[in-house]
Amino acid sequence: MVIAGLHRVAGLIIALALISLVLTGNGAVPGSNTSGDGISPEKKVAYTNRPCVVEIKCLHWSTLANKNGEAKIYLNLDGTGKTEVDLPFFGIGGTGSGFIISQDGYILTNAHVVYKSDEDLKDELVSSIGNYLLAKYPQIAGENDEHRDELFSTLTSDYTTKKRDADTELNVFFGGQISTSSNDGIPAEIRTESPKKFYSEEGSTYRYATGKDLAILKIEGFDNLPTVTLGDSDRTDVGDKVIIIGYPYLVMSDAAGMSILSPMTDLVPTVTSGIISAWRKQPDSSDVMQIDAAIQHGNSGGPAFNEKGEVIGIATWGSYMKLAGSDGYSESEIYNFIIPINVAKSFIKQLNIDTTPSKTIIHFRNGLKYYWNTQYPEAKKEFSDILSLIPNNNYANEYLQMIAKSEK
Repeated sequence: MVIAGLHRVAGLIIALALISLVLTGNGAVPGSNTSGDGISPEKKVAYTNRPCVVEIKCLHWSTLANKNGEAKIYLNLDGTGKTEVDLPFFGIGGTGSGFIISQDGYILTNAHVVYKSDEDLKDELVSSIGNYLLAKYPQIAGENDEHRDELFSTLTSDYTTKKRDADTELNVFFGGQISTSSNDGIPAEIRTESPKKFYSEEGSTYRYATGKDLAILKIEGFDNLPTVTLGDSDRTDVGDKVIIIGYPYLVMSDAAGMSILSPMTDLVPTVTSGIISAWRKQPDSSDVMQIDAAIQHGNSGGPAFNEKGEVIGIATWGSYMKLAGSDGYSESEIYNFIIPINVAKSFIKQLNIDTTPSKTIIHFRNGLKYYWNTQYPEAKKEFSDILSLIPNNNYANEYLQMIAKSEK
């Protein structure tokens, strides 16, 4: 009787085990431990979180004005030194990256993506306007360029910055197979920023930076945007994997030497990975994490994920070494740095931002898990549900096309 009883118990255990195998094998439902087995952390993080990462374009429209407040300069074109030339407005700034932290449109990025100090603004205007004048009126430089430095010196000492009425143009672009040239972007407002401030220690020629270099933007008219999950950077250690998503400028179609690339992929984000190389201190004693994952100009403000897909940092800046070559000097990347996400949490708390995962990101997660387990009908439903929340979502459409190819 004892033996027979054990056989019945063993049979029950085997039956339960078979049921468990059915639930967690190739037909696994989202949330099961084996869902997506064999998919690399980089791929999981990339496909799940690309919809949450945006490109940011910020231009500060300004020019230089003389002591009379006029955007004019008088050049010696006819020997009188009185030829009046209007100075154009320039959009000073560039592109960066950011990531959506709330379903109603709050976006976290670097302050330096959207902020320009008056000193930096004037430096760039002097350079831009000086080069514009030299290109248009090359004779003002003199036969041997002897007056070139004089022009820049005059612009620096005798001119001040003059901003346009609507001086800052700030737009956010969602990613996907769509060109920025056919997309005006979504206007954004700066809700808070903590720009870096530079100072020099007495007797030192080096400038040091202090400040969090963080900004939070807001876009209006949205209520179901895909959102990232914020991790705990205090639990991040040396050797942990880090995955970066962003929009490096060097692979844009309008970047120097990149005319071979189509504008149709300008808004396809770049994914790189590496490890946490070290924890470092800045001169003001604030923490940064050193990483070996590649980031370039344009990655600034983009998210750094751990292998669970949680944001543990914000890409901020890199260190470079100048290398001599036949064509002069070029920059070679050495190491890059990310700001711990826990530093940003105080700003998020101050603005009372709700970072609860949105319905959209849950649909993305579930849809991808179904897809990787070849449950295509279920995956289609999840991505179609996204389109009911956000019509024409680039990634939902892309993933539906991905399913269609897999079913052939």
